[in-house]
Amino acid sequence: RARVLGKLARAEANHGDLQEGLNLFAQAEAALGEPSEAEDWQRAWLKVQFDRVWVEYDANRVEALEAALTPIRPVVERLGELEKLGEYYFLFPTAYFRRDGYQVNDEIMRYSKLALETSAQTDNLELQTRTNFGYGFCHFLRGDFDEAIHYLGEGLRLAEQIGYVELQLMSVTYLAAAYRGAGRVEDCQTCATTCVRRRRSAYPRWRCGARGIPSAGSPCGR
Repeated sequence: RARVLGKLARAEANHGDLQEGLNLFAQAEAALGEPSEAEDWQRAWLKVQFDRVWVEYDANRVEALEAALTPIRPVVERLGELEKLGEYYFLFPTAYFRRDGYQVNDEIMRYSKLALETSAQTDNLELQTRTNFGYGFCHFLRGDFDEAIHYLGEGLRLAEQIGYVELQLMSVTYLAAAYRGAGRVEDCQTCATTCVRRRRSAYPRWRCGARGIPSAGSPCGR
């Protein structure tokens, strides 16, 4: 029952009904019953919490986002699985992004790097894709464009390898902006063109920039 409710919650959130998604996540957690030391219970509980964090992030509920993150860490550490720990490290900066307006401090960089290093010790290519993108994105926000280009490029390579369309679009978008920041205008224009082409292929009914897909037409300016 908890798994079904979690799937319904993600579906509602993906269709824009964030509050209904949060309500269903609360029901999914309740369906799990009393806290247990059983590893299966802990994994199921973490799945609900990880997914809920992203909905709190999308809803821009800063206090709720921080509250959702707080109980995750002891369960992750007790379970001792690298994938779950990497996921937690990857999620941790989201609260700071919302609270501080995407100002990247040293703690965010530390957790982003931990996420990257932890994911590299697993076979989870999807997690590695996200942590490379996340670390590159943090460097981009700091204006470290050469580092951003490296990690965003690696995120793009992995996203292409596993067919992760959303991360392909996000990676190539911020790659374009990073190339512009580094003064590599031709590379920027190539990335922008690639993003527009891929977005139209993946989402042919929507214009670039719709449905939360970032527009790649603007990073290069004129």
